[in-house]
This record gives sequence, C-alpha cells and structure tokens, in this order.
Amino acid sequence: MGGQTAYAKVLGWTVTGGMTESRKPKGMVGSLCLLVLSFVILASGCRAAERADEAVRWHDQGFALYREGKLDEAEAAYKRALELRPDYPQVHIGLGNIYEDQGKFEKAIAEYNAALKDYPKHLMALMNIGNAYRRQGDLEKALDYVWKAAEYSPGEGWIVDNLGNIYEQAGDLEKAIEQYRKAVELEPHDPEFQTDLANAYLKQGNKQAALSHYRALLHIVQGLEQYQKEETFARSMIAEVSEDIGK
Repeated sequence: MGGQTAYAKVLGWTVTGGMTESRKPKGMVGSLCLLVLSFVILASGCRAAERADEAVRWHDQGFALYREGKLDEAEAAYKRALELRPDYPQVHIGLGNIYEDQGKFEKAIAEYNAALKDYPKHLMALMNIGNAYRRQGDLEKALDYVWKAAEYSPGEGWIVDNLGNIYEQAGDLEKAIEQYRKAVELEPHDPEFQTDLANAYLKQGNKQAALSHYRALLHIVQGLEQYQKEETFARSMIAEVSEDIGK
C-alpha cells in the first residue's frame, strides 16, 4: 500500500486513479480546520494574556521606582511596559509624570495625549495636561482641559477644586470661589477644599466667610494624626481672623 493510500484510508478517503477523494470532504476537512484554528486562537490568546500580565508587572515596578525618586529607572520600566502593551494609558501617564517632574512639559503632554488617543475621556490624562499647561502659565489651555474633565465627570470635587485653583491663579477670585464652593458642596469633609475656599474668601476680604470655613476645616481635621499640620494651620487662621474681625 502506497503512503498516499495509507494516509487516505486513515482519513477515510478513497483513492481513484491516483487521486484522493474524500468520502465526506466538507465535514471531515472542516472539522480539522476548525480544530487547528481553535488551537491557534487559544495559543494566541494565551500569549496576549502573558504579555498583558508582564506589562502590568513592568508598570507596577515603574510606579514603585517613581515613588522612590528613581526617575531614570522608572522611565526604563515604563518603556518596557509599552513595548508589551502600547495602548496602556497608565504607563503613558506615568511617563508623563516623570517628564513633568523633570520640567520637560512638551514630552509630558505628548505622553498624556497618547493616553487620550485610545481613551479620550481619561480623567487623569485630561487633568494632567491641564496641570502641565498651568505650570507653564498657559491658563487658557489649562482651563480647556480641566473643563473637559469636569464635563465628563461633573460630580468629582477634586476636578472642580482644580478649576478654582486655575481661576485663582488667573486672578479671577469670583470664579475661583464659585468653583471652590461647588467642590465643598460635593465633598464637604475634604480638608483641601475647605482650605482653598477659606483662603480665597480671606484674599477677597470676606473675613466672616473665611472664618466660617477655617472653623469647618478644624472640625474635620482636629484630633486626626494624619492632619496635624492642617489642624495647626486652622487654629492659627481662626485666631488671626477672629482678632482682625474683633478690631
């Protein structure tokens, strides 16, 4: 029996005139193709999952190194993560943070925009671009990006408070206070928001309102170890403003 004939019999084919013919060509061949294709897809999926897991490990390593102040090593780890997963937004943001800390604002903004390419509503990317422009003094562009973030997620106090920061830096205290008040309404127990609002009122000359929010700040932070500095600040400002009002 020739090799072709033996192989044909194993597969259930007949040999006619030297040519192989399948008894059930569509069913048998189709099943084999599906089986092979399934293995290929499974193997491809496993490799993709492994690459994704490795990208996460490199991201985590980069973040840990960044927190330790090892910026060059953190940058290398983040870049390795991007080789494995180019559309990893947290890695682009991590790289942007490194470049921003180094004063390389254009490179930082480029990385934040890379995160927005696949995730156009990514709040942290939008906020970081706004902060980078703010640090460069381009307050108009800063407001554009932070307002976008606020529109996508209107209930986030930290975004609203950042709007207040930008308006205050621009010298528009009325708009700054408007945003600070919204932030406090959203999250009344946040010490930073109470502080920003109290300071803005004091700068505006509204000492009664400032005193009210310094007292609110003290009520939030008093007795809490992690807020010792804030408590000291609140007590100091309450004493100072109360004395000014009493004069």
